[in-house]
Amino acid sequence: STLFPYTTLFRSIGFNSGWTAQQSMVAALVGSSLCATVMVLLMCYLLYQGEESADFEEVSYRTLITFFWPVSLSGLSFGISRPLLYAFISRTPDAIVTIAALRVAFDFFMMIQLAINQFRSFFPGLGLNNLDKKRRFIAFVTVGLMLIMVACIFTPLDRVVFEHMLGLHGRLFDIATQAVMVMLAMPIIMAMRNYYHSLLLFYKRTNSMAVGSATRVGLII
Repeated sequence: STLFPYTTLFRSIGFNSGWTAQQSMVAALVGSSLCATVMVLLMCYLLYQGEESADFEEVSYRTLITFFWPVSLSGLSFGISRPLLYAFISRTPDAIVTIAALRVAFDFFMMIQLAINQFRSFFPGLGLNNLDKKRRFIAFVTVGLMLIMVACIFTPLDRVVFEHMLGLHGRLFDIATQAVMVMLAMPIIMAMRNYYHSLLLFYKRTNSMAVGSATRVGLII
């Protein structure tokens, strides 16, 4: 759920080739996406086995749109939230430093968020049987991810991750680590959200996801 190895490779190539920071970042994003796409297609070609019997009936375009647009809106709301926050922060003193530090903190947390978001696929992919076992698994994984965040903030790993690896010093280091501290409770909230998103996807009642997404954006504003 992360392109980190690919982006690191392309950023290293750009840095060693004397590219500008902007060129290196664009190359990292575009190149990593292409590499990930090739790997997915390759794995699908080598490993995918078609279902012997189909459990789904043919659906109309109206059904597809009704299912898709709330799910798409839910993803869109996450993309909108950061520009909204930055639009406010940009009007504060020393905004560039704050935005730079928060961007690093958000990207660090994104690795945890992407992992937890995969719970959304649980019930559509695995059904609703053995719910207790699946809930325990979600709880174990969520706690484990929270412990990783705690270790990266409250142990000497904070200097390794944010200072030595990401190059943050002084105020940048303080703001980024404090922002991650605030987000320590987020894995629990997100696990609960994705648990219910998974149920909504299973029952094809995705309109509720659109309502939740619109409410989230409204509260941020």
